[in-house]
Amino acid sequence: MAVNRLLARRPARRAPTRNDDLVRSRCAAVLAQLALPRPWDLNAVIELVARSRGRRIVIERAPLHMLQKLGGGDHPSGMTCVEPEYDLILVLDTANGPRTLVITLHELAHLLLGHLVNPTVPNNSGASAAAPAVRTHQRLARSSWEMPREREAELLATMLSIYAGDHPVTGPASEVVQRATEVFGLQR
Repeated sequence: MAVNRLLARRPARRAPTRNDDLVRSRCAAVLAQLALPRPWDLNAVIELVARSRGRRIVIERAPLHMLQKLGGGDHPSGMTCVEPEYDLILVLDTANGPRTLVITLHELAHLLLGHLVNPTVPNNSGASAAAPAVRTHQRLARSSWEMPREREAELLATMLSIYAGDHPVTGPASEVVQRATEVFGLQR
């Protein structure tokens, strides 16, 4: 009975738009450029992203109150911070194995998609190549799934999860992957 009430409140699946097709194409192009490891190895993927950005990536677990204080909204599960010397991915400390994987892939997707500027790359403001690199502190935390960059990062993370097939996502996180797969019209 309770399940039926929950299903009745579930939002209707929206029809794909032209923008969805563009996002799917962009994510597929990013995925195609990656030399992803077979068999799947998350640490190797993290290293691959780090090399592509020319910076090391540090992944740390953080309590909910810290993610909230850093600007992650009411119920953040992860956050990416670009520090002058490295990229920092914060993952909610109560996340289990499969959920940790999904959060980590989502945050890596932000880096792969260029949602955060790499401060070690010279800026594109017309300055000479010898100009110093831009030095900034940036943070990216989801404030809404309706934000295009969040949907784009979630789609790429889902594509990476599907590619990872050797270690399928199970448990509560599998519902997230399944829903994102449905929303973006991917085939498993």
